[in-house]
Amino acid sequence: MRTIKMLAKQGTDQVNRNIIITIISTIFLCAAIIMLPSQFLFSKIVPNSIWTEHFPLPFGAGWFITFISLIPVIWLATSTLKAIKGGLTAVLLSVMASVPLAATMVGGSLTPSYLLNQYIWVGIICLPPFILHISLRWIFSMLKHQWLTNSSKPTPKSGAV
Repeated sequence: MRTIKMLAKQGTDQVNRNIIITIISTIFLCAAIIMLPSQFLFSKIVPNSIWTEHFPLPFGAGWFITFISLIPVIWLATSTLKAIKGGLTAVLLSVMASVPLAATMVGGSLTPSYLLNQYIWVGIICLPPFILHISLRWIFSMLKHQWLTNSSKPTPKSGAV
């Protein structure tokens, strides 16, 4: 009975941890989109500041900011599947919540066609870093699993046939 309670508490701790890191990444990404709308929203003119001119593409700064914002939810999750779910939730929630606010900050209209265009554009900016994070997390977990599996096998003594 005691072990069941311990397992239940441990399970809720992991769920709470995954929810908290998803919320943290969502807040970081929302704040970035709202505070730096020129790096995320589509515009015919991309303003280059001192720090954004070092990125290869006009939206490279947006990729970098998104990559940094998703670090907690991808790398602190308890499993790769939880990282995928949490990262996708963080990206979708932050895009849906912050694009209308960022659009009003830059003087854009809130018509459905304008918002749809902005959602697609911000998705183009936010999804490649998410996919890169998930790929790195998956490769890391596969290598870790392979290393743990190989290290637990007994090794033959040198000179043995």
